Amino acid sequence: MHGVSAALEYAVKALKVEHIVIMGHGGCGGVKASLDGVSTSKDSGFEFIGQWVGLLDDAREKVINSGSVNPQYALELEGIETSINNLKTFPFVSDAIDAGQLKLHGAWFAINHGELHWRNNNNSRFEVVPNLCIEIKRNPASGMTRSTSSPMLSSKKSFSLPDSAAASKELSV
Repeated sequence: MHGVSAALEYAVKALKVEHIVIMGHGGCGGVKASLDGVSTSKDSGFEFIGQWVGLLDDAREKVINSGSVNPQYALELEGIETSINNLKTFPFVSDAIDAGQLKLHGAWFAINHGELHWRNNNNSRFEVVPNLCIEIKRNPASGMTRSTSSPMLSSKKSFSLPDSAAASKELSV
């Protein structure tokens, strides 16, 4: 029942991960369910979905009150913020952040856009990551595929992303 919490605790305390990325995605069904008003009560017939969608209640109200022209997209991004804030409620996460041992990041991707949007931790805005190219090549002889990526992702240890709007396109919700 607490599998994700256990995995998170193990990652932070035992493996000493330095970065956690909260990845949202375009066309999220949970976000759509929240916007459509799916019941979060236990008598809705869904034992887990209602509770999960209910995590977006405050974010949904914020998006609706903002008058966003694209509430689906806006709530997808706001859901990432909600998840980041929820992670910070775990004492072992907040302790690791305070000790400078852990950073939380937000990202959003939609296949139909073909762009990765990265949350700028300085201003909490999502920005398109420039020059991120992932190419899938198929070898006709073997039928096998392989991925190649931009030099930005070639480091095995880590990669850096732009921190300024000057280096990337900025998104408004």
